[in-house]
Amino acid sequence: MPADDVPERGVHRRDGMNGRAAPAIPARRIVHVMPARLRIEREDAGEIRDWLRVLKDFLIRRNQRERIDLVVIDTMDVLASMAHLEDPRNELFHFFHFLRSMGVTAYVLVNADPSGTGVSHDVAFLADGVFELRFSGAGEGKVQLLFRCAKMRHTNHSRDYFVLTYDKGFTARPYETPNASVWRRRASPTAWWSSSEVTSCWASR
Repeated sequence: MPADDVPERGVHRRDGMNGRAAPAIPARRIVHVMPARLRIEREDAGEIRDWLRVLKDFLIRRNQRERIDLVVIDTMDVLASMAHLEDPRNELFHFFHFLRSMGVTAYVLVNADPSGTGVSHDVAFLADGVFELRFSGAGEGKVQLLFRCAKMRHTNHSRDYFVLTYDKGFTARPYETPNASVWRRRASPTAWWSSSEVTSCWASR
C-alpha cells in the first residue's frame, strides 16, 4: 500500500476539541498520526522497516494536497519501536529536521522514562519545547493533574507546576503544596509524586 493510501482512520484530521472548530487553526489542517493503528491497518506492515520514511512520504503528499498547520504524533514510543531505530538520537534528529523544514508545528507525545533514558530522553533533548503532565497526591485521597513547561528554547519562562482542570475548557492555576499536617497522617511525603505519565514535546517551525 503506497503512502498516499494511508487509511484515514490511522491519520486523523481534527477541527478542534471534541469536534468543535478551533478558532486559531482553520478546519482540516490538523493531522493526528497514531502509529499503532497505521501498523494494524496496513496489509504490508510486516514488510515495512522504515516507518519514518513511510510517515515522511505521507506528510509530504498530504501537505502538497492541502497545507498542514499542525501534526500530532501519538505516540513516538510506538513509532520508534515500529521503526527499529538503530541510532535513535541521530535518526530522530533528522526526523525533527524534516518536520521543521515542512514549516509545521509538531506535537510529539512520549511516555517519560523514570530512568531518564530511552526515546523520551532523546525527544526532550531534540525538541524546542517540552510540556510535562503528571499526577500528584492532593490529600484526602484526591489526585491532581499537574502541568508545566519544562523547556522552551529562546524563552524566559516559568518551570513551576500548575494544576490543570477541565470544565467546559481547560484551566491552569498555580500548584499549592498539600497541607503537611493533614498529609502526614495519611502517607509519607515520598508518595506525593508519581512518576511522569506522559511528556508532550513539540518541534517548532
